[in-house]
Amino acid sequence: MQKGNSSITAACITCGILLVFLGDALFGDDLWTAFSQPSGLPSFVDSTWWCAECPVVITSVLALVLSGYLKRCSSLKSPIMTSKSKSSPRPPAVSMRATPSPSKARATSQSAVMYKWRSAIEEAVHEGNADRARALILEMKESGCQPDEAMPNMVLSVFAKKGDLRGAEAWFEEMKAHDFEVSVCTYNAMMDACAKSKKPKLCDMWLSKLLAAGIHPTLVSFTTVVSAHAHSGAQEQAEAVVARMKDAGLQPDVICYNALIHACSVCGNIAGTERWMTEMQANGIQGSVQTYTSAIDACAKAGDVVRAEACMDRMIAAGLEPNVVSFSALMNACAQAGEQEKAAHWYAKMLEMGVKPNSHTYSALINACSSTGDAATAEAWLSRAQAAGEVSDPVIYSAVINVCGRANDSDRAWKVFEQMRARNVHPHIVLFAALARPFAHNGNFERVEQIAEIMKEYGVASNEYFLYAHLLAYAHCRPRQPKRAEAVFMHAMESGIPINSRVLGALGRSVGRERAESLHAEGAKPKQNQPPWRHRA
Repeated sequence: MQKGNSSITAACITCGILLVFLGDALFGDDLWTAFSQPSGLPSFVDSTWWCAECPVVITSVLALVLSGYLKRCSSLKSPIMTSKSKSSPRPPAVSMRATPSPSKARATSQSAVMYKWRSAIEEAVHEGNADRARALILEMKESGCQPDEAMPNMVLSVFAKKGDLRGAEAWFEEMKAHDFEVSVCTYNAMMDACAKSKKPKLCDMWLSKLLAAGIHPTLVSFTTVVSAHAHSGAQEQAEAVVARMKDAGLQPDVICYNALIHACSVCGNIAGTERWMTEMQANGIQGSVQTYTSAIDACAKAGDVVRAEACMDRMIAAGLEPNVVSFSALMNACAQAGEQEKAAHWYAKMLEMGVKPNSHTYSALINACSSTGDAATAEAWLSRAQAAGEVSDPVIYSAVINVCGRANDSDRAWKVFEQMRARNVHPHIVLFAALARPFAHNGNFERVEQIAEIMKEYGVASNEYFLYAHLLAYAHCRPRQPKRAEAVFMHAMESGIPINSRVLGALGRSVGRERAESLHAEGAKPKQNQPPWRHRA
């Protein structure tokens, strides 16, 4: 563009010089006199000579105008051209140097193809469609495009998230069959699948396979196995994995420590949680909300409210904000210890800190009323839960009904049950067993039989706890109902419900101890043309 402007400028200068010489040759001294004297210009215009030379003058003037226009175009940019150049720049001039080489063009094309495959696979992974992602990778390889290391592992992660252990194992074998790279990430995904399937021993097996393959494990490898053992409360196994981690030169992080503390909390091991929290601080690792919440949960299982409150105070002092799980765990500790007033205190503290309660919170508050049999307060907490919109969890209703049962308040229990049904909450067997208990103690076997029919409507199967209440109702009514008790017991035996000592005791109160033992022995015998597993003792 600059070269073109220079050419136009040079042409304009050349034309201008030629016009000056041409004007001097044609007009001579007359022109200069006309411009230097006031009277010279009119006489110059009126002269015959001007008329004779008019065509020449007009030509000269037009040439001057044209040269000025060209010069202006060369020095100024047109707004239209500027706008076009910004919105759609001119393509560069084609030259041999600017033309991409065949190898570079081929690489660009391969990158575009790889991008399309990756986008399709990532979309399937995002949707959780492992089969679709697997099919895309195999199709990709058949087309001649080799997947990178991450793509097969992405498919494996989908199986892991779904807890589909069989699918994960099958894909792992396919990866080896198709010569896809198997890395530490692959083994980590396999261990994650085992952990989500609650198979900690299989996690140990895959960790051993990783080491046998000569692949160096990462912190994620060990932490995944530790977490798998922690969720089942296997403290010793989790600690053994941490020992192997340290032998490999790796130090636990906050996630690994949290898993260890959680393993202790599942078993209510307060000393274990404190030991690991002390080691965390010694290694300069700051505990998280999950750390302190697990410690509070361990105290709750042990019914130690004092230590639970101390953990909460330490969490707040560390600048951490307790969440609804933290407060619910603390209120559960109060409930386990029968500290109804303390549970209410921490509920008020939770609201003060702007934490919204959930169904677990209200369940803990209601359970705190259980030891005292305060059914009225339990129902009041239920009303608060309903006002807060936490009414879809049957656990809340089950907790209130359980308190009513302890208070032998069958009428209140039935009213709560009707509220639950009106809100279309699907009850479970624990709730039905709790509901039947106060009626059983009152000998109201008609109501218990009605509850059994409602259970069938909901498709809920009986268990040993409901069977105990059912038989107890026949024992406490007046007169007793031995025939009904025998029929219910034998049907339970045929259905495969486990028979424990409490069930036999309830049956004995209705039909007598000897008759109860005889019925149990009779029901345990395999019937003709029926497989022996139909009868369980």
